[in-house]
Amino acid sequence: MSHEIRTPLNAIIGLSYILKDNEPRKDQVDNIEALNYSGKILLNLLNNVLDFRIISLCFYGS
Repeated sequence: MSHEIRTPLNAIIGLSYILKDNEPRKDQVDNIEALNYSGKILLNLLNNVLDFRIISLCFYGS
Protein backbone atom coordinates (compact mmCIF):
# COMPACT_ATOMS: atom_id res chain seq x y z
CA MET A 1 0.00 0.00 0.00
CA SER A 2 2.90 2.39 0.59
CA HIS A 3 3.56 2.95 -3.11
CA GLU A 4 -0.09 3.89 -3.58
CA ILE A 5 0.46 6.87 -1.31
CA ARG A 6 4.08 7.69 -2.13
CA THR A 7 3.69 7.79 -5.92
CA PRO A 8 1.17 10.65 -6.05
CA LEU A 9 3.09 12.50 -3.35
CA ASN A 10 6.32 12.17 -5.31
CA ALA A 11 4.47 13.46 -8.37
CA ILE A 12 3.36 16.55 -6.46
CA ILE A 13 6.92 17.18 -5.26
CA GLY A 14 8.26 16.69 -8.79
CA LEU A 15 5.68 19.02 -10.30
CA SER A 16 6.58 21.69 -7.77
CA TYR A 17 10.18 21.55 -9.06
CA ILE A 18 8.91 21.87 -12.63
CA LEU A 19 6.73 24.83 -11.68
CA LYS A 20 9.63 26.58 -10.01
CA ASP A 21 11.90 26.01 -13.04
CA ASN A 22 9.36 27.61 -15.41
CA GLU A 23 9.97 31.18 -14.21
CA PRO A 24 6.90 31.67 -12.02
CA ARG A 25 5.68 35.12 -11.09
CA LYS A 26 7.08 36.51 -7.87
CA ASP A 27 3.74 36.04 -6.09
CA GLN A 28 3.73 32.34 -7.06
CA VAL A 29 7.22 31.52 -5.80
CA ASP A 30 6.26 31.42 -2.10
CA ASN A 31 3.33 29.12 -2.79
CA ILE A 32 5.45 26.78 -4.92
CA GLU A 33 8.13 26.64 -2.22
CA ALA A 34 5.48 25.96 0.43
CA LEU A 35 4.04 23.18 -1.72
CA ASN A 36 7.46 21.62 -2.17
CA TYR A 37 8.37 21.93 1.51
CA SER A 38 5.02 20.53 2.67
CA GLY A 39 5.26 17.63 0.24
CA LYS A 40 8.72 16.72 1.50
CA ILE A 41 7.63 16.92 5.15
CA LEU A 42 4.56 14.79 4.44
CA LEU A 43 6.65 12.22 2.56
CA ASN A 44 9.12 12.07 5.44
CA LEU A 45 6.27 11.59 7.93
CA LEU A 46 4.75 8.87 5.77
CA ASN A 47 8.09 7.08 5.49
CA ASN A 48 8.52 7.22 9.27
CA VAL A 49 5.03 5.81 9.87
CA LEU A 50 5.61 2.99 7.40
CA ASP A 51 9.03 2.24 8.91
CA PHE A 52 7.49 2.15 12.38
CA ARG A 53 4.79 -0.21 11.11
CA ILE A 54 7.41 -2.57 9.67
CA ILE A 55 9.41 -2.49 12.90
CA SER A 56 6.25 -3.12 14.93
CA LEU A 57 5.31 -6.07 12.76
CA CYS A 58 8.77 -7.56 13.15
CA PHE A 59 8.73 -7.06 16.90
CA TYR A 60 5.14 -8.00 17.70
CA GLY A 61 4.34 -10.24 14.75
CA SER A 62 1.25 -10.08 12.60
